[in-house]
Amino acid sequence: MKEQVARVWLYKTDSLAVLLQKRSPFIRNAGKYDASAGGHLDGEETPEDAAVRECQEEIGIKLDKDKLFLFDTSSNEYTNFSDFIYDFSGQPETWQLDPQEVSEVRWVKYDELEDFFKEKVKDTLAKEYPEFVIKLKEALPHHGNN
Repeated sequence: MKEQVARVWLYKTDSLAVLLQKRSPFIRNAGKYDASAGGHLDGEETPEDAAVRECQEEIGIKLDKDKLFLFDTSSNEYTNFSDFIYDFSGQPETWQLDPQEVSEVRWVKYDELEDFFKEKVKDTLAKEYPEFVIKLKEALPHHGNN
């Protein structure tokens, strides 16, 4: 049976940017960038519940589950992914990073995502590039108004 993973991509419409996390030196794909938060579903957990939990655990942000928007589902040989976007515009950036998981977070402008993905994302995301960046940018509000 394939693993189930939920990923959250926080975005801001005022700055047209997406938050990416840099993975800590203590875990797989150390030093590579990934979604704002994400991880495996626990037990009978829904992808939405996992997305909320992972965001709280990894970067210390409590999300409103009803404001998550599922924009993509995909899979590879071992994993099924559920990808959500979440509008973080106007909210305080009071990050509480879990040092075992995340070494830093960084806002990346929509129009810089493609180049960023080519160079700095973790291997599993790099394999999905460029198709995933296209889906992500299409899901983001105002992506064409840079």
